Amino acid sequence: MALHTVIDIDAYPAIKALVMKGLGYAILPAHALQREIDAGDASCWALEPALSRTVHLVLPTNRPLSAAARAVEDLCRLTLRDLVRSGVWHGAQMRISVEDKRGG
Repeated sequence: MALHTVIDIDAYPAIKALVMKGLGYAILPAHALQREIDAGDASCWALEPALSRTVHLVLPTNRPLSAAARAVEDLCRLTLRDLVRSGVWHGAQMRISVEDKRGG
């Protein structure tokens, strides 16, 4: 199937606003629209075959992290784990890296 992309936006609020106004369709993870789906304002369906992606948290190895960067890292890890464990991030799976196993 050929896609006829007219606009490419990388911000969920803007994408959702355009779709909600009937100006097109979007391919988004279900959790990004869960509030609108629950309210009955939007509907979604799964793509077959399913799309997949890997999310990486990348850190520098040539210098120690600042306290602020470590706090952001900890929040990212906690948020991702919560989304996966709660089932909100449909189909997501956690893979523990070697660094995670070592506590790095």
